[in-house]
Amino acid sequence: MSADGAPVRRRGPVRGTPRGHRLSRAERKLQLIEVAEKVFGEHGYQATTVDDVARQAGVTKPVIYDHFGSKEGLLSAVVRRLGEAITQLFIQAWAALPERASPQDRIRAMVHAFYSFMDARPGPFQVWAQEIAVSAIAAEAIGEMRQLHAHMIADQLAEAKEFAEIPRDSLVAVGELVVALVDVFALMRIRRPGTTADQAAEIFMALAGRGIPDLLLLLQSSPLPPAPDGQGQTANFPLGLADRIDVIRGPYSALYGSSSGGVIALYT
Repeated sequence: MSADGAPVRRRGPVRGTPRGHRLSRAERKLQLIEVAEKVFGEHGYQATTVDDVARQAGVTKPVIYDHFGSKEGLLSAVVRRLGEAITQLFIQAWAALPERASPQDRIRAMVHAFYSFMDARPGPFQVWAQEIAVSAIAAEAIGEMRQLHAHMIADQLAEAKEFAEIPRDSLVAVGELVVALVDVFALMRIRRPGTTADQAAEIFMALAGRGIPDLLLLLQSSPLPPAPDGQGQTANFPLGLADRIDVIRGPYSALYGSSSGGVIALYT
């Protein structure tokens, strides 16, 4: 208590917790992200409070606010860290393939890596996929990750000489489709927890993967129009004709909508 009787706000470890070596700011931030990933995964994002994360991390709430600004900021940091880990797994999976691997083999390697990672860290995927609020709050982080992965898939497809003439934007569009389908299959695995990563990858390839070469050949002769800057789709639509305009948020809105995660639905 201060000289004037006001309580002093503690910014260090909670009283009674063991004191180890003092963490640097970067180490503390990483520790908080790791603890939040675990707690969000066990209890769900909406059911978790900042107090819960602080207690598990052995710090007080002001420490978390100092690093992330809010519970939403902490969630975005968790999502970005997951995205970075998944990105590295994709790079490693592709690096292990022969130089002349087919587009199907490249997609299969990516899909299998994603579902294997999902098995290793199931908690965060439960929250991410099933709680709509997560998509709205962490929309920017999720959208950036999905766009990065779509471009990485486009890079892999461009390695095939027969598809070298396909416009870049069309390859990215295929990447976006693959990313969206991978997410759909992830939801299937959550509902059917006995499905192995091997099974999910083979089911994915049977349903979608083997059609990718045909899709790429189609795009070679009939490229898709480029996506408008910022993904805006309403610039040429006379809004006065719309009876109702809704902004929809859902598990995949960050992929298809603006950076805020919204999808605009127009009803005429």
